[in-house]
Amino acid sequence: MNQPPPAPREFPFSAAPFGVRFLLLFGLIWAAVGIIVTTAFSAIGGPPWADWVLDSRGVTADATFVDTRATSTRVNGRTQYELTVRAEETELHVRTTDFTLVDRAKAGQPVRVTWDRQDPGLARLDGERASLFGPFILIPGFFGVSGVVMVVLALVQVTRLRAIYRDGEAAQASIVAVESTSMRVNGQPMFRVRYEFRAGVDTVSGSSLTANPPAAGGALWVLYVPGAPAKNMPFTS
Repeated sequence: MNQPPPAPREFPFSAAPFGVRFLLLFGLIWAAVGIIVTTAFSAIGGPPWADWVLDSRGVTADATFVDTRATSTRVNGRTQYELTVRAEETELHVRTTDFTLVDRAKAGQPVRVTWDRQDPGLARLDGERASLFGPFILIPGFFGVSGVVMVVLALVQVTRLRAIYRDGEAAQASIVAVESTSMRVNGQPMFRVRYEFRAGVDTVSGSSLTANPPAAGGALWVLYVPGAPAKNMPFTS
């Protein structure tokens, strides 16, 4: 058991408690998956706010057929088509899976469209949605936001722990108990090590999780904040 060197010390990320490292890793995964899926769904099916904008300031008019093409997107097994139409001298692009509507437009029959004069890129056919996924796109977005919150919380914890590790006072602690837990990491069971140490005239308690616990009754070095010894952590040599 090596004694901690004098402050300031380099903070190894492995010294952070398992819970903090897990929160950071889990948060990064949630944030990445949520952001990537939300971005992809928005690119493929249009942003969820498109219909909200059209509901609030969209104008509805008859449009005439210009062109059509089949897209690579399928909805409930049906091919989605992109229609190019013209309304009030403005060319608009709208999507539908209703092939009979496409045939009617090709035959020269006018179709009703709602579009945004401030942003003609926002448009939809009457009875259709501008956003393919609608509000359901907010589900992966929720995971992304939750992941970002987890990452921020973990980084706050890492910053606090780094300050303790870098500048904390060193003390030798006695291990009073080693308790098994229901947690496993890479198939290894995790143990909670409880310890006590003296900070001035006070006896201070602390604990940490580890897969390789020392024996109860042994000792370990801890680092703590002078004046606030409840803020402590084991030293990792």
